[in-house]
Amino acid sequence: MNYESFRGKDMAEALSQVRAAFGPNAIIGMTRVITNGRAGGLGHKFVEVQAAPPSDDGYGEEVRPAFASVAALRDEQVGVKTSTLFAAKDMAKPKTSAADILKAMEGMKAPRFAKDDRQPLSALDQEIRQLRTMIENLSASQKPRDRVNQMLASLGVEGEAARRIGDAIDGPIPANPKSARTLLKEVIGEHLPVHSGLLEKPGKRIIACVGPTGAGKTTTLAKLAARASFDLGRSSAVVTLDSFRVGAVEQMRRFSEIMGLPFDVAHDVAGFRAALKRQDADIIFVDTPSRSTADRRSLERLAECLKAAHGREVDLLLVVPATMRARDAERLLASFDGLDLTGTVITKLDETDQIGGALHPVLTGRLPLSYLSNGPRVPEDLEDATPEGAIAALFATGASLC
Repeated sequence: MNYESFRGKDMAEALSQVRAAFGPNAIIGMTRVITNGRAGGLGHKFVEVQAAPPSDDGYGEEVRPAFASVAALRDEQVGVKTSTLFAAKDMAKPKTSAADILKAMEGMKAPRFAKDDRQPLSALDQEIRQLRTMIENLSASQKPRDRVNQMLASLGVEGEAARRIGDAIDGPIPANPKSARTLLKEVIGEHLPVHSGLLEKPGKRIIACVGPTGAGKTTTLAKLAARASFDLGRSSAVVTLDSFRVGAVEQMRRFSEIMGLPFDVAHDVAGFRAALKRQDADIIFVDTPSRSTADRRSLERLAECLKAAHGREVDLLLVVPATMRARDAERLLASFDGLDLTGTVITKLDETDQIGGALHPVLTGRLPLSYLSNGPRVPEDLEDATPEGAIAALFATGASLC
């Protein structure tokens, strides 16, 4: 069973998305409230529900736990404060049921604060440990494959990527959660292609970044240019095709001036060819416009420009923010199908604890991973991708309930 994540400002909104996607009898997996931990106007939280289509494997309703469907969740109006519910249609006589967990959570009161605003952590930690024990007991009674899918869903790995990883697991899955997590890391590592070290490759080349608005394309390009010039001593230049966005040319020009790099603006294919002739650098970094992916003419123009790069290798990197969900990443990848993408950059790792969705193009085998970016500093917050680094980021906090 493959779970997908749905998010809303409250449970009702999240469940309405589940209902729209899978109907009223969808199977509910884990649900949780994600918050930034701040109070008052600075506070922010949302509800995440993991769900799957209704089962048609013949198991029926006899062992489906309470609150296993969207309709039941809606009727009960349960207020969930942490990850509690599992799709457990195959759990005959589980050690701990979803209802048991909900009952235990009803007694968990809101955290109390002392006069110095410090939370009594000992009591809260004890409640969290008890809840985690319940969840592990419940998880242990699931079918091994369902348990793996639940773990992947908690990481944000969904759809085709989850199926690909699940199908790659041969042999038994350990009952011990820690051992199962270790096995999952090994399998993911085998399905996480990497194409890094682009700046060190010899010869003349072009490196360009594409992606959605706000993904961090320009900052990523500046980090790469600074590293090539300052750390590796490669001669570099910057050419921008982004003459549409207000202030885009001046922003890139300013970056180039600070780094002491030649800078050019190209408005069309002819202008791009002329800029390449003027620049004789080892690496030319091309800043692309942040325009709608539905604007096919813009993408065609970029493809024409890159084809004019005679004698230079071209690396075209898809920049994906770490906060992106798997379904959105799939749509993003499809929107650039007319370009010869060569790698992926995951940005804004410091803004989320669940990056499985952003890794979707990599885990499905469509694109290798080239770089990871975990902040805005130029060039410090950028590292060459490795399977170990990507897995560490994937399991950093998102797997706490696996």
